[in-house]
Order: sequence, then C-alpha cells, then structure tokens
Amino acid sequence: MHVIMDILITTKTKGGRQISLRKKHETSLYPIPGIKIEDSAWAPSFKVPADISCNFDEEYYILSFKNVLLDTDGVCEEEEKMYRIHGWESLNEIEVK
Repeated sequence: MHVIMDILITTKTKGGRQISLRKKHETSLYPIPGIKIEDSAWAPSFKVPADISCNFDEEYYILSFKNVLLDTDGVCEEEEKMYRIHGWESLNEIEVK
C-alpha cells in the first residue's frame, strides 16, 4: 500500500509563494483518523493529518496536512529547502504513475 503525504507551504502576503510538497511511502500500515505521523522534517515532533483519503483501486492513501503559513517568500523558500533535505519533493517534479 502506498501512503502519500502532502503539505502546502505558503506566504501570508498577497501573491506570495505557494509550494506543494509530497512524500511517498510503501508500507503495510493503514492510516486512521487522528493518527500521529512522525517525519524527520518535523523531528522531534509529529503532525496529525488534516484529511485522509483512500483509493482502493489504485491502492493508496493520501494524508493531507495543515498548510504551513509563513511571513515572507524568503522564509518560505528556506522551509522548502528543509523539507527537500528530508526527502519531500515538489509536486511539479513528481512523476505520476
């Protein structure tokens, strides 16, 4: 089963940056509402998905997390770099299968 985690990083300013990031896992675990997800990007903490959706035909779950809202484009870019270091990819760069 694939578990796909999505998060959106945005700036508070009008017309600011919006960066959609995704991380995929292959696992036999099934996410349930209220589950606490650990990720190295959030260490030593965790996040609870804002939404969990499932596609049984394609055998995947999507865990969507609350948007990360930052003050400036520069801070947004730094946050994106940190996520990328921890294995997250831009949705623009992910090959859809």
